[in-house]
Amino acid sequence: MCEHGDTVIMQYDRRPFDVDCCIAPLVKALNDAGILTIASCCGHKNPFGVISLRDAREMLIFPTWEATREAERLLAIDVLRPARGQINNIEGVAK
Repeated sequence: MCEHGDTVIMQYDRRPFDVDCCIAPLVKALNDAGILTIASCCGHKNPFGVISLRDAREMLIFPTWEATREAERLLAIDVLRPARGQINNIEGVAK
C-alpha cells in the first residue's frame, strides 16, 4: 500500500483522474479490458482498498493472500454452499 497522496494521473475518455500508484496497473488493466472504474483507493494504512466499478459493483483489494483468507473467515463466506437467502449467482438473485 502506498502513502496517501502518492498518485499517478491516468486518463479515461479524455478525462484525467488520480489513482494510487500501487493499484494504478490494476485500474489501468480493468479499464483497458472494458471493466470501467469510477473510483479507487488502495486503503493506505487500512486493512483493504477498494475499486468501484461503473456498473455499481466494488472490488475489495487486500494486501496479501493471508489477509484475504482472514477476511473470508471473518465474513464467513462459503462460496460452495451459500446460506439460505444469500446471493449466490451473478445476477444477484437470492436463492
